[in-house]
Amino acid sequence: MAHKKFKFVSRLSTATLVSSLTLGIFPALPTNVSVAASSIEAASTLPNLEDPAIEELILLVEASQYMQYPFWYGVDPKDVWAVNTAQQEAILALANPNVSATQIAAAYRHLQNEFDDYGGFFIQDQGDFEQFLEGEHLYITEFWGPVTTPPYSPVQNALLQALDDAAAMAAEAGNDQKRYLEAHRYYRIEARRVSDYRLEGNNPAFALAGIENMRRQVAETLPIVESLGVNVAQQVENFEKSISLWSTVAQSNKLYKRTAYVAIRTNADRHGYLFEKMRTLADLVITATVLLDAPRGIRSGQYPASAFGELNRAINDAKRKLETARAWEEMEDAANVLNGAVAQFQSSIKP
Repeated sequence: MAHKKFKFVSRLSTATLVSSLTLGIFPALPTNVSVAASSIEAASTLPNLEDPAIEELILLVEASQYMQYPFWYGVDPKDVWAVNTAQQEAILALANPNVSATQIAAAYRHLQNEFDDYGGFFIQDQGDFEQFLEGEHLYITEFWGPVTTPPYSPVQNALLQALDDAAAMAAEAGNDQKRYLEAHRYYRIEARRVSDYRLEGNNPAFALAGIENMRRQVAETLPIVESLGVNVAQQVENFEKSISLWSTVAQSNKLYKRTAYVAIRTNADRHGYLFEKMRTLADLVITATVLLDAPRGIRSGQYPASAFGELNRAINDAKRKLETARAWEEMEDAANVLNGAVAQFQSSIKP
């Protein structure tokens, strides 16, 4: 099948797309979670957006975040976790005021690889890529902003040009999936770049209230998790770094790019949601552990010995996941597995 070449618009300067707003400064909220001072200090410096490598990493982070949501279902959870882990690695690198060029490059390569692996689930050949182009074209012309007929807005025109460039990149790809994935990644990044307004309408007070709420949830979750003998110090430190960076951006009076803000905020949200799911899993572990005191035996109303061993293994697996998980989906998956083990245990009761 011949490649269908898209040609929509001529390239426009993105300089006409930029507007600005100076953010007000709000007092910092108290930290309810006790973490090492170094983790707070590491997140106290804003990324230097004058560094092209840092800007490209931020664009890749947000592009990968946008890529995930429309294609969430049907993707192997482990690949979702892999992208999330690479995103977190990138954000933590950005939160480090002493980050080296080598570390930024390593974070970029890691996330780029995971980005393409994830994209490979829904773009495997020419047909898939053309379907992607058509979907993006429809979105840009029909749903992106108030203009649905030519002449389109400057942002729409710039997005259409990026889409056309991606089509040109893949025009000679043949059966090479890697080339299609490179073109897909290119478009995703350029789409974030051309819609990269300076922050407008940002509400620092709202952001800081959200941070305070997340810290409160973490503070309530920690005693429950620690009562199970689980050490989540690393997750707490990563959480504090991510939300401290978000807090710094929200309170800054610096003109800040929307892409950086969204990438940093989304990462902070994911860390907060990780602890929400952690609380659910920890409560389930406690509930399941109580079942281990059920009557054991072969008489009516008792449970066979083998059922206790299987349930105990599932509980221990869930505890390990509490300690090692770096993405909320891992917690949710572990909760589903433990729920299944609990149901299987309860069904084993002797009639």
